[in-house]
Amino acid sequence: MNKDSVTQKLRNKAKELGLNYNLALSKFFFDEFLKLLSNSAHRENFMIKGGMLLTYSLGVQNRATQDIDFLVKGFPLEPVEMRKLLRQMRGLLKPPTLRYFK
Repeated sequence: MNKDSVTQKLRNKAKELGLNYNLALSKFFFDEFLKLLSNSAHRENFMIKGGMLLTYSLGVQNRATQDIDFLVKGFPLEPVEMRKLLRQMRGLLKPPTLRYFK
């Protein structure tokens, strides 16, 4: 899936749902991030909460958010550990996909 294809699909979906494109784009990246996290070895350490939990419960049309909050248990919140986790998640990306981690 290339960038232009994803962009057009998101624009179409946003229009269909009556959403702002940037909101649809944010939701897409949150969804992709959560998919990677759910396939990581640390999926049990992170519990989604706050506005994003409500978005998933009520639907993006009824409750939109611009960030994602987690309750973290049993995982050190040190920058070096978070970088390790992000590198592990990057390793879970399978083509064809967007590579938005650097």
